[in-house]
Amino acid sequence: MRNIALFIVVFCVHACLFAQNKAATYMVRDSLTQVAVRSCRVMFDNKTTERTTVTDDTGCFNSPVGATTVTISHVAYEPKQVDLRKLNGNTIYIVPKNVALKEATITSTTSNNHGSEFSYNARQAASTISIIGEPDVIRHTLSLPGTSFGMEGTLGIFVRGGDTSGNGLHFDGVPLYVTSHLMGLFSVIPPEMADKADFYKGGLPATSGSYSSALISVLPQNNYGTPSTGKAYISPYLCGLHTSLPLIKDKMSVRFSARTTILPYILNWMNKTNDKLRVDLYDICIKLDYKPNLRNTFSAFYFHTNDLYEYTQYQETRNNQAWKATATKLQWDTKLSEQTSFNFLAYHTSAFSIQETDFFAPNSSDTRSHVAIASKLKEWALRAMLTHTWGQNVAMRAGLSFQNQRFTNGTQRSITSERSINNVQTNPSTLGAVFAETDLKFAKRADLKLGIRGIVRFNEESLPINIDLHALSHWYFKPWLGVELAYDRLNQFHHILEGLPTGWPLNIRIPSNKYFPNEQTNQFYAGTFIKRTWTEDRKFNATIGAYYREMNNLVSYTSPINAFGLNTSTWEEEATSGTGRSFGLEASSAIILPTFTASLAYTLSKTTRTYPSINYGRTFPYKFDRRHILNCQLQYAFVRRVTRKGTAEHNVACNIAFASGNRLTLPIGTYQGISPPHWKNLSTGYIHPDEYYRHIYDRQQMSDINAISIKNYFRTDLAYNYISKRRKHTRELSLSVFNVFNRHNPYALFHEDNQWKQVSIVPIMPMIRWSISW
Repeated sequence: MRNIALFIVVFCVHACLFAQNKAATYMVRDSLTQVAVRSCRVMFDNKTTERTTVTDDTGCFNSPVGATTVTISHVAYEPKQVDLRKLNGNTIYIVPKNVALKEATITSTTSNNHGSEFSYNARQAASTISIIGEPDVIRHTLSLPGTSFGMEGTLGIFVRGGDTSGNGLHFDGVPLYVTSHLMGLFSVIPPEMADKADFYKGGLPATSGSYSSALISVLPQNNYGTPSTGKAYISPYLCGLHTSLPLIKDKMSVRFSARTTILPYILNWMNKTNDKLRVDLYDICIKLDYKPNLRNTFSAFYFHTNDLYEYTQYQETRNNQAWKATATKLQWDTKLSEQTSFNFLAYHTSAFSIQETDFFAPNSSDTRSHVAIASKLKEWALRAMLTHTWGQNVAMRAGLSFQNQRFTNGTQRSITSERSINNVQTNPSTLGAVFAETDLKFAKRADLKLGIRGIVRFNEESLPINIDLHALSHWYFKPWLGVELAYDRLNQFHHILEGLPTGWPLNIRIPSNKYFPNEQTNQFYAGTFIKRTWTEDRKFNATIGAYYREMNNLVSYTSPINAFGLNTSTWEEEATSGTGRSFGLEASSAIILPTFTASLAYTLSKTTRTYPSINYGRTFPYKFDRRHILNCQLQYAFVRRVTRKGTAEHNVACNIAFASGNRLTLPIGTYQGISPPHWKNLSTGYIHPDEYYRHIYDRQQMSDINAISIKNYFRTDLAYNYISKRRKHTRELSLSVFNVFNRHNPYALFHEDNQWKQVSIVPIMPMIRWSISW
């Protein structure tokens, strides 16, 4: 018996040693969302030769031979120490930190990406210098490959040849249909409320739809009873306040953000004429987070943005442009088990825009004529989603959603009180969708994401099912080297008739119908990537790939003259549908060092449009078919030192942007016109300039559509940041100069005084911003 007992002890010891000497692969997941967490730092015990490693893009790491305990740490999660011998399975769950986001300062420009998806946080977004010196979560996408800009300085974002109308913007899971302030100069999302952003050019999630071009999803941080934090800032354009307050310790917090502008007071103080300017700009965001226990979390969200610009000139003409949006949300997340979770989302969102002009009678306030165009959208939706994981290699999300939309568009035209024309159209739209998405991992060789979304539009008589398909795959030759393949089939069930491609929302939004069916996009992408991580502050990544995109049922005005829809009673009479095609090459690289970061993005592309009723049905270049686009961003921290009261940092940033010129349709000659009968007897009551009558005799011969390419675009921006961190607060002073060389980049050309002249939008723009956070 003694020998048998000794044999059993030796056998057990040998088995334990064998188990400890066997290498294994483990996955780190979020304990609430079940999502794999990448870029976690993993520290092993002293018994191993390898001391640290980092989880890869799928949240996995390899434990060395002999490892018994590991410590997992991440900037957004609570640190956790795990005894691998007691772990049931190969999955480690970590808990999100209850810490609010601090300063959004100029720092790393790099993003986690493989070519089709770019993920970045608010700090990385702040590295892109904006025209007004404000950190902007959305503007950062213009520095990434595959994106083109519209009017200089604005947020008109064109992704892989698509229109701005095909981009979706989600804020905390709620779609926003108004995206910018100040005529498109900066976005409506307060950077202090943003934690991270995901920019999908391909491989769009099937859980969100439906968009024909791209998706930008901005997520705020969840706070559950954390200590109070806050931030206040001021600049010539904006002043704002952000704060986070605990309501129940470790369970409930509320976050509040508000911004407004002091610009009109400055302009009116400088104005010495009788012209009057009125500006009303602000946004408000409130978020409530509640975690009653470890299994359930609740969140409520309210957001409102408002823009009003009214200009009265010579007491004769008043121009008014206004837009606003409101969004509310309720969300419930619950863990049914360690592998299964359930999410329920309900939201309501609305958007309204109007542009109007009044002409007054001389020396009076009586209106002689009034012209206006307006657009309104109201939407409410419900979504239920179930998530389940099988081990570390399979995860699935499935659910259904219901959207109810109401589009209202109208034009108004009146000449004195005797004659007026009002056209108002209201179009309801109801969408139901069933979706499923799965993530598969094949050891260390490959991973695959497959998504399908079936949509039914209940307003149609035949109730056809429209299918969205998404496939995204990565194949790894080495842990740091691989290939990406992506395919997307997209459907969008509304159109936007864009007046000027500036990025502001003064456009007509209308639902698809039998005459103008839903927009459809088919897109392919193939590329390769390199991602090397030595330590958390030493990284390098690069991507290069090619895409091909076909777009159907695109809608456009037949003539820019009809952009305000005042000549006909319905928008259908002003518009036509056609197709588009875009293909190109995208490349990017980025490097992170302790005091220096740099990124480079290049796009080579060609985009065309074909409409039966435009350009005689011939294919023509898209207005923003910029053949070459190059963006370079550099940051350098030249002083980091410890002071008597804390730490101080001085850093500088430089952005360089180059792009081929956009395309124009210009007059290339003149010819004699023949006036119709009784032309001189025309009497409509309208006030027309002299050119209106002269053009009937002297006509202009126009070039083919977008046949003229203007000069190349080039711009350099500089910024300086001083950050003083003390025990209880942090102060930051930012100085930036947009277009530091004052280059007059052309936006449009015109012929006057027997010579060609150009219109330039943005000169040199210096800016200063001061903030304090606690």
